Amino acid sequence: MCRFSAQAGSFFDLGSFHTAPLPGLHDPERADEPRYIVGFDLGQRDSHSAVVVLEMVDINSQQRDPVTWEWVVSRQVYVRGVERFPLNISYPDTARMLKKVIDDLPSRRYAHLMIDYTGSGAPFYDVLNRLGHIGCDVDKLCLIAGGRVSWKANKYLPVQ
Repeated sequence: MCRFSAQAGSFFDLGSFHTAPLPGLHDPERADEPRYIVGFDLGQRDSHSAVVVLEMVDINSQQRDPVTWEWVVSRQVYVRGVERFPLNISYPDTARMLKKVIDDLPSRRYAHLMIDYTGSGAPFYDVLNRLGHIGCDVDKLCLIAGGRVSWKANKYLPVQ
């Protein structure tokens, strides 16, 4: 990405370029509604289940991209919660605890749950579905060892 900063010999007045008003299309003081990513890994008999909540916020600026003319937006990611569930709790209890984490989000409009679908994650996903609507979109991830990372929503991808 390039940024034009020198006005000497410039065809455009950069001050006007960055502040050109487009009423109704851009409010630099208003940030878009935050999005939440909830990551969940189901533990085993001797390892804890864990959940992490990330909040992603796009912050509007008062500058435009000089090439595309779009408003420059910066994405900020905040860790809003990390929790380790107790050992030796049932799948239904774990699912209820996870649902409570999602229910406690300030907004679920753009919330997204990502579950490790390997090992015991697959049957847990079924238990979660039996609970009914969890309150957000759900993606299954297949996390395996490999030379590179591959991911596609709700699909297994071979890792080469």
